[in-house]
Amino acid sequence: MGLLDFKKIMDSTREAVCISDLNKSVSYINKAFSRLLGYRFEYFKNNRLSDIYIDNKLYYDCFKTVLSGESYTEEADIVRIDGTVIPVNIKADPLIDDTGRIIGIISSYSDISSQRINENRLRLLIELQMKLLEPASIHEKMKYITDALVSAVNADYARIWIYKPKDLCNRGCIHRSDDTYPEYCMNNEFCLHLTASSGCYTDINGTQRRIPFGAYKTGKIADGQMDFFTNNAEEDSLIRNNEWASEKGLVSFTGFKLSDSDNNCKGILAFFSKKEVTEDIRSYVESLSHLTSQVIMNSESETEIKKALNTAERANTLMAGREIRIREIKKEVNNLTLKLGETKKYIDMDSDNDSRFSSPEMKIGLKDSINNALSLAEDAEIARRETVELNEQISRIHQAVNSSSDAIAISTPHGEFFYINKTFTDLFGYTVAALAMCEIQELFYNPSIGSTALEFAGLGESWKGEVDIIAVNDNQFPALLRVDPFKDNSGKILGIIWIFTDITERKFAEETIFQYAKAMEKDLEEKKEMLAKARYLQNSFIKKTLPTVKEFNIYTLFMPCEKLGGDFFRIARGNLDNKLVIILGDCTDHGIKASLDASLLASISEDNLQYLFNGNRTDLFLNTVNSEFMKYADEDQFPTMFAAVIDLENKEMFYSNANSELPILVNNEGIKRLDPVGGLHIGYFENGNYERKQLYLEQGTRIVFFSDAVIEIEKEGNIRKGYPWFEEVLTEFCSSQESTGFIFNSLIEQIKEENGGFPLKDDTTLIMMELISCDKKLYQYNRYSECDELYDDIKKRLSYLDYTETEINQIYISLEEMCLNAFNHGNRNDENKCVEISVDINCSHACFSVTDEGNGFDPDKVVDPVLSLETLLDRDEEEKYTHGRGIWITKHHMDSVVYTKKGNSVKIVKNKKQTSLREE
Repeated sequence: MGLLDFKKIMDSTREAVCISDLNKSVSYINKAFSRLLGYRFEYFKNNRLSDIYIDNKLYYDCFKTVLSGESYTEEADIVRIDGTVIPVNIKADPLIDDTGRIIGIISSYSDISSQRINENRLRLLIELQMKLLEPASIHEKMKYITDALVSAVNADYARIWIYKPKDLCNRGCIHRSDDTYPEYCMNNEFCLHLTASSGCYTDINGTQRRIPFGAYKTGKIADGQMDFFTNNAEEDSLIRNNEWASEKGLVSFTGFKLSDSDNNCKGILAFFSKKEVTEDIRSYVESLSHLTSQVIMNSESETEIKKALNTAERANTLMAGREIRIREIKKEVNNLTLKLGETKKYIDMDSDNDSRFSSPEMKIGLKDSINNALSLAEDAEIARRETVELNEQISRIHQAVNSSSDAIAISTPHGEFFYINKTFTDLFGYTVAALAMCEIQELFYNPSIGSTALEFAGLGESWKGEVDIIAVNDNQFPALLRVDPFKDNSGKILGIIWIFTDITERKFAEETIFQYAKAMEKDLEEKKEMLAKARYLQNSFIKKTLPTVKEFNIYTLFMPCEKLGGDFFRIARGNLDNKLVIILGDCTDHGIKASLDASLLASISEDNLQYLFNGNRTDLFLNTVNSEFMKYADEDQFPTMFAAVIDLENKEMFYSNANSELPILVNNEGIKRLDPVGGLHIGYFENGNYERKQLYLEQGTRIVFFSDAVIEIEKEGNIRKGYPWFEEVLTEFCSSQESTGFIFNSLIEQIKEENGGFPLKDDTTLIMMELISCDKKLYQYNRYSECDELYDDIKKRLSYLDYTETEINQIYISLEEMCLNAFNHGNRNDENKCVEISVDINCSHACFSVTDEGNGFDPDKVVDPVLSLETLLDRDEEEKYTHGRGIWITKHHMDSVVYTKKGNSVKIVKNKKQTSLREE
C-alpha cells in the first residue's frame, strides 16, 4: 500500500489518529485529529505532541509503554488549539516495519466528554440519594434536589413546587379569585407552593411562590397528564411570556409533573437553561423527578403516620378519661341513693360481681330504671362513636404506613410482631404470620443487634443503627433501622415500632467511594514518583534556549535556591515576529510545593498568551491568570507576577504587575524603575484590579527584570543590601561600552561575590535585554585592499552583539572569500569597476550582499573542489584544484548562500546561535 493510499484511509476514518517517530516528533495526523483538537500538522513542526497534554507524564508513560512493544490505553485531558480542555481516551500501539522493528507510535484519540458528563451526573445522583436518607425537612430535601439538578445539567435555575392547600389567598396573593384572566385562581382550595429554587434565582418568596392549577405553563403541567419541554422558549406558542424568556436569554424550559402511582399531582419539577436540552438530559431529569415524587410521598406518609398516632393517642386518652368520669358519676349516684335510704341504682364498677340487681334490695322504681337505661344507652352511643372514630384513625394509619417506602413492623414490648406493612413484605418476603413464628434475633444477620434494639425499646429509649436483614430467600439486605417504643398516658410501653430503610444503593455508593479511596492511595504512590520528576516538569516550562529577536540582545539566569524552585519566566515571540512577551512569576516559598505551584501558574499563563499577542492586554491576561489560579491552588498561595508586551515595530512596551518587582530601565538619561501600576498578588481576590501602562523604548535602552532574591542579599548583621545597592551596581556596569552579554555575566559574578557564593536564599530569576537598532549599510570599493576597514567594523559590530568567536571568524572568512571572488573573478581587478557590499547585522542574523560589475557565472557548474581534489592533484592542475574553494568554504560556514540568476551578485546569511539559559 502506497503513502497516498494510507493517508486516504486514515483521513476517511472517524478516529483521530496521530503518528510519532522515535524522536517524539509528529510525522502525521489525519483530518479527524484536526477536527477534534483543532491542530494542523504545521503546528507540530515547532511543538511536541506532549505539549497538548495537561499532564505530560501520561504522554511519557504512553511513549515508554509502546516502545516496550505493548499497547497503551488511558484517559487524558488534552488542550485544544482554542485553549479549551477535552477529555479523551487514548489508545496507542507500536508502529512496526517489515523486519519487526519498532519505528514509531500510532495513537488514536476518542472524545469521552459525554462519558465524563454522565459519570459526574451519576456521582451527583448517588450523593443526592445518600443525602436524602439523612433526617431533614421536606424543604431541605427539595433544595438538595434543585441544587443537584443545577450542577448535573448546568441549568441556569431549577425549581420545585409542591401541591398543598391554600394559605395566602387573604394575605396578598396575586392569584386572587377572578375569572377574567386564565392565570387567576379557578379553585381556591389548593395551589402549587414554591418550595425550593437553585441557580441564579434562589428566592422562594417572589411572584411565583404560588401558582394555581391550570395557570401559566407550570400550572398547566400540574393540571394535565403530560410533561413539557421546549428548546425554543423565545418563540414557542405554548409559553405565555416569550418576552421574559427573550429578556433572560433562555433557550429551553422543561417541566415534569410529580405524581403518585394513581397520577395524582404532588408537585412540579422545572428547570430553565440558556442551552438546548438534549434527550439524555431530559431522561436524567425525568428519573430525578421520579425520585422527587417518592421523597414527597414518603414525607406525606410520615406526616400521616404522625397525625394518626397522635389522634389515636388522643382518642385513647379521651376514652380512658370518659370511662373514669362515668364510674365516678355512678358512684356518686349510688352514694346519694344510699343516703336517701334507697338501694343502689348502678353496680359498683370496681366490684367483682358481674350480675346486676341480683338481690331484692336493689330493685328500683320505674322512673329510675328508665333514667338508668338512658344513661347506659348514652354511654353505649359514646363508646360506639369513639370506636368508629378510632377505627377510622386506624384505617388511616394503615393506609399511610402501607404507602411508605420504608418497611414498617409493630411488635409487642417483648418482640412478638403482630403487624407489618406492604413494603416490609415486598422487600424481605415475610408475611405477618411467618414473622410471628420467628424469634426477633432470627431476622438479623447479627442476632445481638436485634436483642440490643429490643432492650433499648424495653427501657423506653429509641435505637438507631445500620443492620443486615435476612430475607425469606436468605438474601442479605443492608438497612437503616430505627426502633421507637410507644406508650400510654401513664408511660406504660404498649408496643414497639420498627422502621427499616433500604440502604442498598447507599452501600453501593459507599463501596464505590471506598474503591475510589483505594485508587487514590494508589495514586498517592504514583505521586511520589511524579514528585521525583517535578524538576523535569519545571524544566519543561523554563525554556533552555531564548528566542532570537533581531531588535533585542537577551540574557537570562534561572537559579532555584533548592533543586526545585517557585520562580518561572517566559520569553516568547509572536507568530508574526512583531510581538515579544516577557512574563515573570514568583510563587510563595520554595522547593517541591513552590515548583508545583509555579508549574500550575506557568501552565495557566501559557493557555492565555492570546491576551498578550492580541491587543497587548496585559491587564486582561493577569485577571484571567488570577481567576484560573484561584480555582486550583491552595487558599494560602499568593504568587507575584509581571507581564509585558513589546511591539517590535513601534518599540512600544505595555505592562501590568501583580506585586512583583518592577523592572529597571537603563538608557542615556540614567537609571530608573518602571512607573508603578495597580494590582494585587495572584490569588488574593477574584478581581485583582490590574492596571496597564505603556511607554516608548529608545534605542540602546537596557531592561533588567529580576526577582526579589537579588535585592534581599544580606550583609553582615542580617541587613539586606536592598534596591539602592542593585541600582548602583547596574549603573556602574551599564556605563561601560561593553556588550550586554559581558555586562550580564559580570553582574552575575558580582552578585555571587556579594552573597558569598550561589545559590541565593530564595529562588532567583534575572533577565537583561538591550534594544539595538538594526545596522544596515552600503559600501562601494574599487580595490580589494580598501575592504580592511570594513572587516574591522563588522568584527566590532558582531562582537558587541555577542556573536561567538567562532561565528565571527566564519562570517569574516566567508565575506572575505566572496569579496575576493568579486574583485578577482568578477571585475577581474579592473579598478574602473566597483564592488558593492550591503551589510545588515542585528541580534538575530548577519546578512551580506556582494555585487560586482562582471559578466557573472553559473555557480552550479563550479566543480566541488573536495570531491575532485584527488583527480586534479594527480593531473597537477593547480589552478583547477584551487578553483571553487571560496564558494565551498562559504557554503559550509554560512546558513544561506544564494546567487542571482546572472551570477554577479551573492547573498550570504549567518543566523546567530540561540542564547542558552544560564543556570547555576
